[in-house]
Order: sequence, then C-alpha cells, then structure tokens
Amino acid sequence: MSIRPSTAIHFIATATVFLISLVNSSTAQERDRSKVPVQYTWDLTALYPTDQAWRSAKEKLVAELPKLKEYQGTLASSAQRLADALETKSRMQKELRRLSIYAGLTSDQDTRVSTYQGMKQEVAQLWSTFGADCAFIEPEILKMDNATLLRFIAQEPRLQIYRHYLDDVTRLRAHTLNEAEEKLLATSELMARGPWSTYSIFSDAEFPYPTVVLADGKTAKLNSAAYELHRASPIREDREKVMASFFGALGAYRGTFGSTLDTSVQASIFYARARKYDTALDAALDDANIPTSVYTKLLEGVNRNLPTFHRYLKLRKRMLDVAELHYYDLYAPLVKSVDTSYSIEEAEKNILAALAPLGAEYVAGARHAFSDRWIDFYPTEGKSSGGYMSGGAYDVHPYILVNFNGKYNDMTTVAHELGHSMQSYFSNKAQPYPMASYPNFVAEVASTFNEALLIDYMQLC
Repeated sequence: MSIRPSTAIHFIATATVFLISLVNSSTAQERDRSKVPVQYTWDLTALYPTDQAWRSAKEKLVAELPKLKEYQGTLASSAQRLADALETKSRMQKELRRLSIYAGLTSDQDTRVSTYQGMKQEVAQLWSTFGADCAFIEPEILKMDNATLLRFIAQEPRLQIYRHYLDDVTRLRAHTLNEAEEKLLATSELMARGPWSTYSIFSDAEFPYPTVVLADGKTAKLNSAAYELHRASPIREDREKVMASFFGALGAYRGTFGSTLDTSVQASIFYARARKYDTALDAALDDANIPTSVYTKLLEGVNRNLPTFHRYLKLRKRMLDVAELHYYDLYAPLVKSVDTSYSIEEAEKNILAALAPLGAEYVAGARHAFSDRWIDFYPTEGKSSGGYMSGGAYDVHPYILVNFNGKYNDMTTVAHELGHSMQSYFSNKAQPYPMASYPNFVAEVASTFNEALLIDYMQLC
C-alpha cells in the first residue's frame, strides 16, 4: 500500500492511534527502566546504533529532499522518468519511516523526555516537507491518460511494483486536488496531528493519576498500569473503588479530553470535505478501496449477535453471585482455583506452542521476536501505556511495545501483537517496499487468529 504524499503525516498519526487501540493495556506496577534486565527491553540499535546516527541519517535525508523537485513537470516525458521519480520518492519515504519509528519508539520508552519529544516533532516537520515536495506527483500523473500509463508500465519493468499505486491514483482522481492545493493540505497536516500529540503527552506523562488504599492496606497509584491490574481484583470493593477513582480523575479533565477529541474529529471532517467526500467515513475507507457498506454490514453483524453477549453477561453475573452486574465486575476472575499468572518465559513457551499449526517458518519468525529483543515488555516510569506493533522499518524488523503484568491477558496481548508482527515480517520479506504494507482494515485478522490459537492451546493443556 502506498501513501499519498499529502496524507503521510495523517497516516503515521492515525496508524499509531489505531495500533495502540488494538488491545487492552496490559500493565503492571511501574519499574525503574535502568533496573529492567536487558533481555526484556527492545534493541533499537538495529534501527540506528545511536541518537547521533539517527541525526546524521535525518540530515542526509533533508539534504536529498530537493532532488524530488527535479522531476517536476517531466513525469509524462517517458516511462523511465516516471519510474525514476517513484523510486526516489519510495526510497526517501522508506528512510523517513525508519526515522519516524526510531523517534517514536525511543520517545515511548519515557514520554517525559523532551529530547525525544523534540525528535518526534522534527520528524513530523520532515513528513510535512516531504509531503509538500511530493505534491506535484499525483496531479501530474492524472494529467496522463490511462492508455499512456498502461504503455509506460508495459515498457518499464521497474513500474510493475507501482502498478497498484498507479491504479489507486487513477481511482482516486475525483478526490485528488491540484498541485498547489495538495501542497497546502500536506503542510496543514502538521497542525492536524496536534490533538494526538497533546493527548499522548498528557495521558502518559503529565496526568495526575489518583491513589487509592486497597483492602490489604497497600496504596496504589492508579496510572494506566495499576488501573489495568487492579480492575481485575478478586475483591469487589477494590474493583469498585479503583474504577470510581480512575474514571473520576479522568472526568475532572473531560473538557480537555473532549476538546482534543473534537479537534481530531474536525480535522478528519476538514480533510474529507477538502477531498470532496460526503463523509469522513467515506474518506477513511476509500484509500483502501473499501465500500462503506462493508463497514455498516460489520456493525449490523455485531448488533445482530448482541444476544449472545448478553447471555455471557448473565452467566458472569451468576458465576460471580452478585445481585447486579456492574462495569467493574467485567474483568473480575471467574474461577478462583485457576492460576492465570505467567512469567515472560512461560508466556513465550505457550505462545510458540500455540502457533505450531501455522508451520515451522512462522514459529521461527515469532521466536526471533523473543530472542532478538523485538519486544519491550515491562511498564516503567513514563513509558507509553497500552500495546502496539510497529512494523514500518522495512529493512529491519517489527517492534512490539507491551506492559507485561504476568497475567493471562498480558500473554494474549503478546500473542496478538506477534500476529501483527509476523504479518509485517513476512510481508516485508516477500514484497518490495512499495507493495509490502497492508490496510489497517484487514490487520486484525492475523492478530485475533493468534489469540484464538492460544485459547485453543491453553484449553488443551
């Protein structure tokens, strides 16, 4: 999947939001990162050995960006010229993604560190510049007729890997603006990412999380880590207190959270209207060529099967032996006699065994994630909450962030993110860069299938 130049920053921002929302935050009490055994942290030196190496690569890319403008006004002159332009853009985009991944992952280790926040902002500015410099490409391609494009593809073998991209460009003709307008939209997206930046810094680094005294007399600071841990307490009074305190604290800042959400929604509406879509939903799905009817049918399927979920809630109520089921009861353990605590090593063993039906090559790839330090496991002070997979570093390998608490849910989170990782890992191995990405709309297939395999395996153990 290729990224339209004017939507590069929006893609990175929304992909990050999407990937973080894929799973529940599996978290634990925070640790001092310097005291976490190195095998439980990710190794970012595969991206760049040092921060200075990152900066040198960034400065090199900045110096090369003007080369894009050399192609302006010449794409229709020959198939070779078009291929040269697309290869140059693709090469720069690939390096820019790598720069983004390093800055983002390093920042997520401790969101309080201004140095890495600054690096993320530098990359965002670079995406904006890159998008503006690429703004001429798609309008210029659209000035060619389809017969010329097909002739170019037949003449120049290097264009074969861009055929899907070129098909998309022509398919999106009605929503592609002229060069000046595309350049303006690319520049504006630097501001559009503001709501997400504000939310992530506030929620992970600066939010004043409340504290509660639990039934055992211990005090817990209810950051995202402790909240996820204690909402599953077997003691109902603790669960109720934890949720009331946590959501009460969030509610005190509902105006702030609401404002950032509203601004994000308004940005989506703005870009949809600017590109002449009827709705933001149409705009969001059209890049992947997905009809809105597919989305609405999925919603209909969920609603149609709600009675099954309601049956589950009634069963949970009965098993917990409570007069009324509350939200704080949804994460409570149902069978007290079953130990659902797992070390990282036990989780690795169970997950790799569960993935065996997918074949030896798949299991070997997943094993690399553990042995080669693709995963950052434990929650530490200032670390980004939640869990996600970052697979955009095409020439390296995927990375996974989780907040491992040693519970079954944490093990499933690792299995889930490994599904995403293996999809990216094998796609990057099998496909050239312009064809290696996949739409977010289908990304959950691999991850949820891994979870299903783990459930099946654990039931047989």
